[in-house]
Amino acid sequence: MTNLKKDETSNAKLEDKFSSAILRFSASLSDLREFSELVESLIKKHKLRELETALARYDGLGEVLCTFDTTLKSEISSIQRSCSDGTAPSNASLNFEVKDGGKEGKVLRVAGNREALKEFHKSIGAILKTDNSVQHLHRSSLISLVSLVESFLSQLLHAFFHKHPSALNANEKQFTFEELSRFSDLNDARAYLVSWKIENLLRGSYEDWIEYFKKQMKLDLTIAAKHHEYLVESFQRRNLFVHNDGVVNKIYLLKVSKSLSESEMLNKKLGVSKSYLFSAIDRFESSFLQLAFELWAKCEKTSEKRPQIIIHSVYDALQNKRWHVATELAEVVEKDKAATEIDILMAKINSWIARKYFEDKNKVLEEVKAFDVSEKDDLFKLAKYCLLDETESALAFAKRLEKAKQITFLHLKEWPLFEDLRSTPEMKSWLDQLKSRAEKRNAKTCGAKSDDLNTKENSENQDTKSVLTSRPRKKIPNPKNV
Repeated sequence: MTNLKKDETSNAKLEDKFSSAILRFSASLSDLREFSELVESLIKKHKLRELETALARYDGLGEVLCTFDTTLKSEISSIQRSCSDGTAPSNASLNFEVKDGGKEGKVLRVAGNREALKEFHKSIGAILKTDNSVQHLHRSSLISLVSLVESFLSQLLHAFFHKHPSALNANEKQFTFEELSRFSDLNDARAYLVSWKIENLLRGSYEDWIEYFKKQMKLDLTIAAKHHEYLVESFQRRNLFVHNDGVVNKIYLLKVSKSLSESEMLNKKLGVSKSYLFSAIDRFESSFLQLAFELWAKCEKTSEKRPQIIIHSVYDALQNKRWHVATELAEVVEKDKAATEIDILMAKINSWIARKYFEDKNKVLEEVKAFDVSEKDDLFKLAKYCLLDETESALAFAKRLEKAKQITFLHLKEWPLFEDLRSTPEMKSWLDQLKSRAEKRNAKTCGAKSDDLNTKENSENQDTKSVLTSRPRKKIPNPKNV
């Protein structure tokens, strides 16, 4: 009995290590996305203020700027419309002329007195500086992304070797007598060996990492294989920013696939667009989450917590419209041997929801039509109505399940399954009725201003945490765990 309790405690600790590392990694990626978007929006607001000042001061500047940067066209038009009060710009002493500069492209020539030119240069400099700030933000975010991946990988490996110290190859490291004298016991030496092994692995390239996990750990890394060329390029681009100021060198051209690079790129400076950054975050997220779940399964084949955390990740991707990530992680659930039939069905539904947005919708609908729900829970029958856009049947069935307390207001309000249904006038009216009814009930029973719906949400958010350790059987899960 004592040994059994020790094994249970050890498995619980292992689950906690993997689950906490995974949840922290996902949260960190979300923070990185939000931080990048927030700071970029602040920088762009500052740019618009500077642009508005310049356009009010210099007549004809708007047309000139659009010649060099067509992306400014809508912003300039918006500013000009909002400032059309008849006030004349005050640049009578400046003249603008755009000329063809040959290989250098278009060239702007500005004529005027020295003071006016100095003031103009300062004004334009402030606008251009914001573009540099956005580029610096994206570059820094890419560097941070790779650092987050390295940290995540380190945590996963520490958890694995703690469970399986025998997986360490003792022949890889020889201790000197001085090193041995510093260890208090064998556990201390083992901890040092684990840290040494992980540090050595992380010093290698991304290709070295993948080769190690595929050949030594025997992990099935299908998502990483799918995105291999892009992940390699992101690592190499990050290396250029850290070691070569973003300038393409021969190492980059040798490592990166020819489909993503050209020989003419040599000595050119690379940047990072917002779309590039967010695509890179998505690819790293799905690829390394699969690696984490595969490594966890290698340590612990049976785990109720693992499938629920994968489903939680799928749902988070759905809510944030990261359709590819949701689809790829849903496939991980279906392959996990610890997943129940309910887990797999939930993953399949969420995968269909995502795929409707980027695949051939007719292909997805054919799969949904073939989905036999005759012997399934009512939730799956409702899901099929929603996925097939059978609005009238879906709404009637949803009302029946809500009345029977099988689904909640939170399901209806948040789950992407109901997104199209929520746009209908009938659904909007019904949700308003549910909200009003809850507010009246709350006012009568509590006599307080707190919203009953918020109370429900807080309660169900607690269910989100509890479901990670105990799978619901009879009731429909909180949508955040679906």
